Amino acid sequence: MHGEVLFVQLGGVAQLPAPKSITIRGQTVELYTLVLAELILEGRVFLANGDRLKGDVVEQIAAFDSAWPAEQDTDEALFWITKDGVSWVPGGLVWVYKDGSVEDVERRRTLAEGVSMSEVALPYVSLMEKYLSDKCTLGQFVEVFFGRFKNESRVLPEDVYLVLDELFGNLDAFTENEDLLRDDPDYYLNAEQVGHCIRCACESLKK
Repeated sequence: MHGEVLFVQLGGVAQLPAPKSITIRGQTVELYTLVLAELILEGRVFLANGDRLKGDVVEQIAAFDSAWPAEQDTDEALFWITKDGVSWVPGGLVWVYKDGSVEDVERRRTLAEGVSMSEVALPYVSLMEKYLSDKCTLGQFVEVFFGRFKNESRVLPEDVYLVLDELFGNLDAFTENEDLLRDDPDYYLNAEQVGHCIRCACESLKK
């Protein structure tokens, strides 16, 4: 299906927002939203966030367009999340196979409910990797992590929660005050020790 067919089925491609491009690992993918619309129209995918997204293809693509972050705010390795580790996409792709069956819809529903460790932990892992690769300061990491964990609305799997809760405590014990570090070394942690805690937490979440 090419532009002419899209024009007919959509009543004019002009109804769609301007095509978006994404950069993944240094490679720019042009016309992302137009390709997404084409896949939906062909019946090869649909968009879901627990349940199928409502609205026609124009409305669904418009939702992506309005949510699309500025280029400098996107994570180049994982374009569907921001550099702060927050997912911005209105819904994920669910592939429709040739026999009419669909890709693990139940799995996507459980992801939305906070059951899958890998998907639920992804924003936290992304944030940790950002710090570990020197793309943000420790102060910036602490601020974002505290804000996200304190305001977490999903039901986290116990193993994920325990890792994040332990890291929360370690970050809370961080200080640059040499007197506190000397007087109570069993509680307070310096930057190097906290960095080690972040690395261990990241490795635990990725297992």
